[in-house]
Amino acid sequence: MTTVRTSVALLAMLLAFGCNARSATLGVVDRKLAPCPSAPHCVSTQAAKPAVMPAPYETSRDEARKRLVEIIRAMPGAKLVTEAPDYIHAEFTSRRFHYVDDVEVYLDDRAKLVHFRSSSRAGFYDFGANRRRVGQIRQQFVKS
Repeated sequence: MTTVRTSVALLAMLLAFGCNARSATLGVVDRKLAPCPSAPHCVSTQAAKPAVMPAPYETSRDEARKRLVEIIRAMPGAKLVTEAPDYIHAEFTSRRFHYVDDVEVYLDDRAKLVHFRSSSRAGFYDFGANRRRVGQIRQQFVKS
């Protein structure tokens, strides 16, 4: 009977917290997005060896942010969570398995650069999904 209670308690905790719980390491501190964990499911333009480069902008920060929001909203599985003057947080849910990835965008107006961080909430490998997604956002932003 104790084994059943323990199993039920563990299952309840897994369901309550879930594998897709939002990361506590979101946001910008001292002009920096959170560092990526050692797992390959995260990419950041602010990493020592960035998987993608930041995107320059010459417009106002507000215009750049509005354009980025348009690009992100048009992407499949996107849900805009936070939109601040210098920061955007979006969640992307995969169609098949409903995995959630967090995409963060920081507009560094001093350097006139858009920094990106994208990370899966669960798992170790993402088969390059976060790198491709950030690359698509960056490519559309730079060409507009």
